[in-house]
Amino acid sequence: MSLFSKARKYRKPSRSIDEKISLLNKELEKTGMLSEKMTTSKVYYDIASQTPAVDAVLSDVPDVGNVRANGRGNAPDIDPSDSSTWANGGDDMSWLKNPNTLAVSNGTDVTGQNIFDTPDVTGFKGLLSDPEDDTSDMRSYGGIVSTGMLGVWGTSYGVLGGPGGFTVILAAFGWPQGGSNPSDRGYGGYYRTDDDSTYAARVSMKNKVMGYGSAFYDANNWKTVKAWIPFNSYGVGQQWNDYTGIKRGASGDSPAKIYVDVGIYVGISGKYESTVAASRSVILRANEGLGDPGFFPGPIQSWLMNKLKLAKQAAQYLLDKSSIPRAITTDLGKKAIGKVTEKIIQAAGKITGLESATNMVNEYDNFLENIKAMVVQELLSNTSIVSTINVSILHDVNV
Repeated sequence: MSLFSKARKYRKPSRSIDEKISLLNKELEKTGMLSEKMTTSKVYYDIASQTPAVDAVLSDVPDVGNVRANGRGNAPDIDPSDSSTWANGGDDMSWLKNPNTLAVSNGTDVTGQNIFDTPDVTGFKGLLSDPEDDTSDMRSYGGIVSTGMLGVWGTSYGVLGGPGGFTVILAAFGWPQGGSNPSDRGYGGYYRTDDDSTYAARVSMKNKVMGYGSAFYDANNWKTVKAWIPFNSYGVGQQWNDYTGIKRGASGDSPAKIYVDVGIYVGISGKYESTVAASRSVILRANEGLGDPGFFPGPIQSWLMNKLKLAKQAAQYLLDKSSIPRAITTDLGKKAIGKVTEKIIQAAGKITGLESATNMVNEYDNFLENIKAMVVQELLSNTSIVSTINVSILHDVNV
């Protein structure tokens, strides 16, 4: 008896089956389970969750103590009537920063953020913990401050911090030109003694304040705070011995200083990155059942080669002749194929022992019709597979 004789008795007219399978394919397309483009998408992996891309968000640093709103008078440890408090009082600059922990999304929470908008003057020599070592840490600094008491040329701008209390970045004599080969760094230039980092810090602050536009010169955007500044007889209009205000003599790298009102810019608050930018992320999930014997992994050519022990050319020949519906290339069809795998092998009998695929080609058409019939029958019998399909169409298939 032929190897396929037993299979022939299950054979039904192919025209009837093909018509019903055509209806099945159309229904699968309606439910979105059949695509014109064959794909292995979601066979091995599926999207378990995904997070959209997030842009960075800058938020205002909360104004602890309302110093940005109201300014600041004498430090708590300075008594104008008690000169013994002048030697060490007023040095604490912690009021420039928010001491609280500020939450950061997608990142690490932060503390010690500047309440006042502050330029990045990293590398400025006058703010290094060791001015002779350009790799040393930066001293704490903050704000954008101004005073006209540092000379006869006008208003100087800088930051609070450093040995002098007020560190000048943009001198009243002239702001840095910037660019390549600026003349103010050449012979006779005001900034000729600057190293590259110090000069770059000056240009950085210049660019920042120029970005404020006219708001930088609006008196409503400035408040008054008390701070130490280097003593300058031209700016004060008095000699040291004649000055009767709060003052402190020079010591070490700290110059002689006086404790006076300076302006601080409040036109914009200090900012911190409250949300760190994040790219879109996708978490994939391995589909369940990949290890089950009944799960058809695809693609169908590899399955035929493995199950029927065929060379690649023979498997392709069978597929070229095949009218197996496109439904078996979908997730739904693959599950159905998995369920009938054993039935197909049983119907094939000893096909796996053939030495040449040509021995089976003559009877392949009959065998193929029975495969088609069994696939559709499996779809009919497995309600978990066909739960999203119009069941009436499936049951109308004559197998």
